[in-house]
Amino acid sequence: MRLQRICAFLVAVLLLAAGAIGQTKYPAETRNAALRYSFAFAEVQESPADKATQELLGNVAEGGAAWNEEKLGAILDENEAAILAMQRATKLPDCDWGWTTVRDHKPRSLTRREREYWDG
Repeated sequence: MRLQRICAFLVAVLLLAAGAIGQTKYPAETRNAALRYSFAFAEVQESPADKATQELLGNVAEGGAAWNEEKLGAILDENEAAILAMQRATKLPDCDWGWTTVRDHKPRSLTRREREYWDG
């Protein structure tokens, strides 16, 4: 009887320790979708090098051309991890990019990459 109690106690301690070890492997979960989007954007692969594929992709995004799986499917495959991360982020309740809306706050300057993105 005493041996069974000792064995049960050891099993319980080992199970609790295994659970604690598993928690230290991963960062704390966040409810802020902006952080997930940021990580997902970092995983996005560079756009295709050839001009024709870039133009086709832009036309498809604007609704001016039909999807071409042969030419564009590989781009989605390369960015699958980023796309899935963004989709998971849409399920989170909060999205705080840390931007302020105070009237006399001077906004930061955009980086070159951000200017290129917004200027098209």
